[in-house]
Amino acid sequence: MISEEDGYLRLTLSGPSTRGGLVRALTDVVAATKSRQIWRVLCDATAVPPPVSTSDKYEVGTKLARTADRRMVFAVVARSELIDHFFETVARDRGASVRVFVNETTALQWLFSRSSSGASAV
Repeated sequence: MISEEDGYLRLTLSGPSTRGGLVRALTDVVAATKSRQIWRVLCDATAVPPPVSTSDKYEVGTKLARTADRRMVFAVVARSELIDHFFETVARDRGASVRVFVNETTALQWLFSRSSSGASAV
């Protein structure tokens, strides 16, 4: 589900992850950023239970880097047991501005501290 918040889009994921479901959600949010001209995205994946496979993280990371507008800044909030930073590393190594967090407040602070001009995330 994608909703418009105050200055960003919120993508909410829930239930067991599948490669197809993750790719569809990413495709939908990339399209929403372009149509709404809102480049900051918070992905709330806290309701996604483990496991998320390494190959799925790789596929979604490469798709994010390939399809997202360079102005897009993408913060993910996930359960700590799902975070290994592999998705983040794959996407960032390919030019995407993305970071993964366990806390939404911290994620939003990072999201709004980043320029949505296409600069790489640090």
